[in-house]
Amino acid sequence: MAAPAITAAGIICFAFAWNEFLFALILTLTYQNAVPITVIIAGVEHTQGIQFQAVATRLLLAILPPALLAQAAQRYIGRGLTFGAVKG
Repeated sequence: MAAPAITAAGIICFAFAWNEFLFALILTLTYQNAVPITVIIAGVEHTQGIQFQAVATRLLLAILPPALLAQAAQRYIGRGLTFGAVKG
């Protein structure tokens, strides 16, 4: 009975953690071996300017995991978000 709510909360938490930029940037300053994709996207700069092709490619790769997860669990998200709001 709680599976839709737990699934919806898990997906929302994953999306917020995946898109966290400031925390990842601070951690990147202390630990250089593991750089999150959001920091990599922000660091795309060249002597001739911003490389928009590289930014677009990396943005697509950053958007795919949360989008595929949300698509796979779409029925749980709808039920989980409205489960407590409907009386009856």
